[in-house]
Amino acid sequence: MPGLHRHWRAKSAYAPDPRRCSKDRSRRWAHSMCSTWWQGTATPAKCWIISTFRNRIGESLAAIQQHDVPLLEAVTPSLEALQAYSAGYKSLLSADPTAAVPLFQRAVALDPNFAMAYARLARAFADTAQPEAAAAALTKAYELRQRVGDRDQFWIASAHDMMVTGNLESARHSTEAWVQAYPRDTEAHNLLSVLYQQLGRYSQAVSEGEKAIETAPDFPPSYNNLIWSYIFDKRLNDAQRILREGQRRKFDMPDLMLLPYYIAFLQGDAQGMQNALSAARQKPESEDWVTHAESLVAAYTGHLAESRTLSKRAVDLARQSRQEERAMLYLAGAAVRESFLGDAGEARRIAKEAAALSKNRDVVYGAAFALANAGSFDDAAPLLADLERRYPEDTYVKFTYLPVVRALIAVRKQKPGEALQLLEVAAPYELGLPGSWFGLFGELYPIYVRGEAYLAAGQPTRAAEEFHKFAANRQVVWADPVGVVVARRLAEIH
Repeated sequence: MPGLHRHWRAKSAYAPDPRRCSKDRSRRWAHSMCSTWWQGTATPAKCWIISTFRNRIGESLAAIQQHDVPLLEAVTPSLEALQAYSAGYKSLLSADPTAAVPLFQRAVALDPNFAMAYARLARAFADTAQPEAAAAALTKAYELRQRVGDRDQFWIASAHDMMVTGNLESARHSTEAWVQAYPRDTEAHNLLSVLYQQLGRYSQAVSEGEKAIETAPDFPPSYNNLIWSYIFDKRLNDAQRILREGQRRKFDMPDLMLLPYYIAFLQGDAQGMQNALSAARQKPESEDWVTHAESLVAAYTGHLAESRTLSKRAVDLARQSRQEERAMLYLAGAAVRESFLGDAGEARRIAKEAAALSKNRDVVYGAAFALANAGSFDDAAPLLADLERRYPEDTYVKFTYLPVVRALIAVRKQKPGEALQLLEVAAPYELGLPGSWFGLFGELYPIYVRGEAYLAAGQPTRAAEEFHKFAANRQVVWADPVGVVVARRLAEIH
């Protein structure tokens, strides 16, 4: 998501002066200090001291009893594991989170029961586009979740729903409960904001994003998250205000390289786009993503040959950075572009290459869509069957990916009624961000296919109603090549 891979990043473990903190922040600090000051044996006396302090800063005895856990269950008995974990924790906030992976791996090697180290390792894998490794690490964290405190159980449960089962509704319920239990937890508000973006609830995403910054003004991912939320909620002035604040604070994250380019495109600011590209090219950790975005803009504005060159460069840059899954997502995006705007044969070739090299859920979806859009229904079918088998609970797969591609095939086979029926389950999620958003394709595809179905059914007025939703949501669609096709359809109808 707009930086979904970034929004889960860990919060820096700096100890504030408890005399200057709010009650909520102080009790979080006190609880964390229980794990940091006294590594080794967790005696009842030590826990009693911390509990007494928590009570004096305003936490009720009932809350202490409800949320207290023994020290060894809260973190780890290994000082070395904690040191590796802390170093990885800080790396997750850097411009390049790849350094966090070996640090968290060392932490779990030193303490195989360190639940939160597995959880943060999963986050680091996700941030570096390694979803299968992320799922494996998070599955282990989930198995060990009873060893951590109540707050971290919320973290693990929400992450498990997002990264393992893909059940966004379950993740939303878990995270809403987390926010209710810990109303000043920055990570909880950030994650809930991301979930609301995925579900298309952009005003709610803004509200949670604002709360995240309020609770921790120095936490960089909160700025990324709120900027994207403002954009999707059609509040570009507010997005630019927070972007300027993030730049003033010298936050260094890939999203802050893409965002100026994204906003300038929406505003039709060619010079602003060029300035953003020049700045982004100075940052190797974001250059591949911005180059991929540039390739889509080139295609959107009619420069298909240039788009192909840029697309190849984006893939090469990602591979040079050992980001193979990111490279494959860009490749799937190139296949989708070709299926809409270019050569059907080339679309099929690229889609097959991407699907052969990656089992990433969103890559497989992009490949399947491109194949179906290019008329290769038999090649798309096994990819859909694979998604259905591997992701039985996944919200994107069940309610967007499978119905969209199957409905597209039905339209191409002149079965518009079947297509419209297939798309009924997609309606609640069709304005939300798809899992393929990081590849900048897949936006509003249920609406596009529904419009195509109405055209095939001889109902151009109904089709136009669907297609007009793209103009109303261009802040989400951005330069997705589907926007070019939709504009053509509307011109034909009118």
